[in-house]
Amino acid sequence: MPLPRPCAASLREAGTLPARPRGRGVRRVCLRQVRRGVRGARLRPVPDLRSEGALHRLPDLPSRNSRSPAMRTRIARDRRRAGVRVILGARDQALLRALARFRVARTDDLTALFFAGVRRDTASTRLRKLHDARFIEARLSSLSEQNAYQLGPAGRAWADEHGVAAGPPPAPPAAHHLTIVRLWARLAAALAADQTFRLHRFEPDWEVRTRLAGTGAPVVPDAAIEIGGREPQASSVTCIALEVDLTTERPGVLRRKLSPYEVSHCFAGEGPVALAVVLVGAGERRVSSVRSLVESTWTGIGHVLLETEWPSVLLRQLREGPPTPSPSGKGMVGGTTLLGCAPSPGQGEGLSHLTSEFPSSADGD
Repeated sequence: MPLPRPCAASLREAGTLPARPRGRGVRRVCLRQVRRGVRGARLRPVPDLRSEGALHRLPDLPSRNSRSPAMRTRIARDRRRAGVRVILGARDQALLRALARFRVARTDDLTALFFAGVRRDTASTRLRKLHDARFIEARLSSLSEQNAYQLGPAGRAWADEHGVAAGPPPAPPAAHHLTIVRLWARLAAALAADQTFRLHRFEPDWEVRTRLAGTGAPVVPDAAIEIGGREPQASSVTCIALEVDLTTERPGVLRRKLSPYEVSHCFAGEGPVALAVVLVGAGERRVSSVRSLVESTWTGIGHVLLETEWPSVLLRQLREGPPTPSPSGKGMVGGTTLLGCAPSPGQGEGLSHLTSEFPSSADGD
């Protein structure tokens, strides 16, 4: 086994190696000075550092849980801020009257009727104040959906004081109910700006059922609508039975509803009644199926519309006049005209001209 080789220091201490003079064996290496501004592979000069303590410290980075003051003061949409008081203006009172009839309505429905021409954030601020003051109450189903409003405790008390009937809101999600309200608000807002027609009546099914309770009416439409002219001498109106199809049921369900359909209880007089079926989220096959169903089942004038066509196509067909009869001689799917249906007193009046009564800014304090 070979012995380990002794190191130079141990041999020198033992006197075997001569002592080396200090500094011997160290070579001097000269570094060339790099000129300033020279590019290429050469190193660039490093700028002189300032004296210790002159460097500025980096600002503290915000922690993961830190939030801005606005975010810290923001509360959930369905919660109320304490101490908010509101003086009701004309717009606010009209909104409460409409919400009593709607029972529940989304933000877009209320802004379309009562905040036409108003900035969206201004309308949202006013609705928020009415919510905080307990006149209305926000129902929030998910963060991705807009608020659904119903009367709050102060709003119900106001309705009782002013003799406004306010029924209970439907249980969520109430998709069918909210669709009727959405079509109602769109029609009222469109006719508020129309120079030819005005909305005489829009009576939703929950009001029709209450009015016809005990009369034995088997089937009622989703809404009874009457549209008339704006001229003072115009006495006839167009009577329309509205049906909303969410395309979640088979067409046979609509067929069974139309077969015993009896709308004479819903409208005054003996005039004809047109049918309007509004399809929500339907494809071409569904539209064709429902159109054929209306032609074969309905004996009067019928309309089959997509939700995106409501109410513009209906109002255009009102101006165009009556359609040509279908080949079967039964249903006529196309336009409608003023059919001479006598208007029903006291139903739905007031929601077609609300937007023209108020200025373009939210009133009240």
